[in-house]
Amino acid sequence: IDILMNNAGVMAIPERLTTSDGFERTIGINHLGHFALTAGLMPFLQRANNGFRVVTVSSEAHKFASVDGVKAMIESGTLDEPKYSAWGSYGLSKAA
Repeated sequence: IDILMNNAGVMAIPERLTTSDGFERTIGINHLGHFALTAGLMPFLQRANNGFRVVTVSSEAHKFASVDGVKAMIESGTLDEPKYSAWGSYGLSKAA
């Protein structure tokens, strides 16, 4: 494997759901899932003869997240916003 493209995700889940690890599902899939997949595939990527590349795409939806929302998410220690909103969580997952 010499290239990995992280592109999949979920958008605006109507109610707050969590991953099996307890993270809010939108950020769990859109951000943490990409990190976990990349980490899991890293040994195979490192075997590429001419190096490798990891590309993670996003969207303009990071603009849905406010500075205060990002700060609250970080300070929570759980990457969760204080009050769930479908589009707010989506924006935070893209800003992460």
